[in-house]
Amino acid sequence: LTAFTSADPAGSEEPTVSLLTKLTQLLDQRRLAGYESYLLPPSYVSIDLQITVCGQSSAFAGDVQTAVLTRLQPGQLPSGGVGFFDHSQWSFGQPLQASALLAAIQSCPGVVGVYQVQYRERGVQLDWTSLADTLTFGPDQILRVDNDPNRPEAGSLRVTVERSEEHT
Repeated sequence: LTAFTSADPAGSEEPTVSLLTKLTQLLDQRRLAGYESYLLPPSYVSIDLQITVCGQSSAFAGDVQTAVLTRLQPGQLPSGGVGFFDHSQWSFGQPLQASALLAAIQSCPGVVGVYQVQYRERGVQLDWTSLADTLTFGPDQILRVDNDPNRPEAGSLRVTVERSEEHT
């Protein structure tokens, strides 16, 4: 007779102490007599991505790499909006659609196309695997790709830029 609840705070990765306190009080008001209620942190699934893109021959590889990383990383974009892997974009059980990721990458200046996207689940998979059309997660899991060098356990991005001549 125990209820476990996880919170997905809007716009951040971890709920604040204040939010947890308020949510605990709310759950205590609504729970049935005889039931215990516990609040758990979200269960994150961190993945590492290796992305190989085809850059325009007139574009500098470093500029293309920076554009792709900026577009994908969590946080505010210079042009407004948020990056593809921003925490506000992902919630419990939401799958990663390869088509949405590819569209975000191809929208970057200097990108002609995407050669390959490989991934591995941090702490679970040792080998890299080609990204499937849909990468699914459990109903209590949230995708995380922070690409923060100070927190590698939160997922990473590696972008390699090649020219089309290299693949002919």
